[in-house]
Amino acid sequence: MTSIAARFSINTDDPFNALRAGILGTVVTPDHPDYEGARQVVSIAVDRHPAAIVRCAGTEDVAFTVRFARERGIEIAPRSGAHSGLGHSSIDDAIVIDMGGMRGINIDPVSRTA
Repeated sequence: MTSIAARFSINTDDPFNALRAGILGTVVTPDHPDYEGARQVVSIAVDRHPAAIVRCAGTEDVAFTVRFARERGIEIAPRSGAHSGLGHSSIDDAIVIDMGGMRGINIDPVSRTA
């Protein structure tokens, strides 16, 4: 099996630097002080270790992260509240796309877009 670091085309010690540079949110990796708390889900029976948790600040972060993962062949797991009893919002060695902080929408009544 190919390691996560080997799947990246950037030359760096941290393969997630390109992801960090492309989003407004936060990328939490195993060396981040928030990692243990960020990887937890509601079910205590689930003990998964994703490669990264991306705390998205908006839809652009979600889209960038999906492209980033797809281009590198990395699985993703979408998360909003981490309430899946079976732990579907976390996958070992994947990127968790955490949208829990996205709690509203902006509506433009003139252009009728959200």
